[in-house]
This record gives sequence, C-alpha cells and structure tokens, in this order.
Amino acid sequence: VLMMLSCSMYRPNSPMFSMLTSPAQLLLYGAQEVGVNRVKRWTMSVTSWVDGVLAQVENHEATVDAAIVRVRKSVARARVQVRRVDRDHASLEDALATEIEAESAWRQRARTTEDEQTALECLRRAKAAHRHSTRLRNRITEHERSLKELNDGIGELSGRLRELVERR
Repeated sequence: VLMMLSCSMYRPNSPMFSMLTSPAQLLLYGAQEVGVNRVKRWTMSVTSWVDGVLAQVENHEATVDAAIVRVRKSVARARVQVRRVDRDHASLEDALATEIEAESAWRQRARTTEDEQTALECLRRAKAAHRHSTRLRNRITEHERSLKELNDGIGELSGRLRELVERR
C-alpha cells in the first residue's frame, strides 16, 4: 500500500485507480486523504500558535508603550509639583524673615517706649509674631520633607522610565 501511495498512477483521477476494487480504492484514497488532513491540521495548529505568539508580543509592546506614556506624564506632574512646592517654600522663607524682623522691631519698640500700655501692646505683638514665625518654621519643615519625597519619587519614576524604555 505504501508503494501505491507514492505512485502517481493511483490517484483518484487516474485510469489505474478505477481498475482497483472498491475496498482497495477506499483504502488507498482514504489513506491519502488522512495524510493530507493531518498535514492541514498540523499546519493550521502551527499557524494558530505563531499568530497567538505574535498577538502576545504586540500586546506586550502596546502595554509597554502605554506604561511609558503614563510614567512620563507622572514625571511631568511631579516636576510641576516640585516647582510649586519650591515657590511656596520661597514665599514661606520670605514670610518667616518678615516675621522675625517684625518680632525684633516690636521688642525694640517695647524697650524704647515710655508708656507702659504701649510697651505691653508691643510685647503682645512681638509674642504673636514669634508664634507666627514658629508656625512658619513648622510649615517650612513640612515643605522640605514634601520636597524631598517628591524628588525621591521623581528619581524612582525616572528609573522606571529608563527600565521600560530599555525593555522596549
């Protein structure tokens, strides 16, 4: 039977095929058809597997590209926030310097005034300026901590961005 399969004269359209008995025709033709079907199934299976792998690679690339875009936006937002915190920090430093000067000026006025009521009022205002400068110092400390955290976050995001770009 194997020899007959390899021979082209036993194909369904050949005159030799018609000379075979019906069971022999079925056996020969069925064997040929089964071989073709197996190859077709195997080819379709391999093609489907390759298509699946390509889809996964394309999906991975799209995911990486989307992650890069998200990280770049996050870095940009963090940098804007750092600039805002820097401006706030500078204005707090200016306000603190003003309050320190005001406290000093009120204490000096209290020492130089001759009226006791005026001197007490100057001391109350100096105390208020001192409390305000203490609150400003606390806020400056908070801003410095926030600024450090933001800068650390930017460094981490920049590292992730470099990793993602290298993966791509």
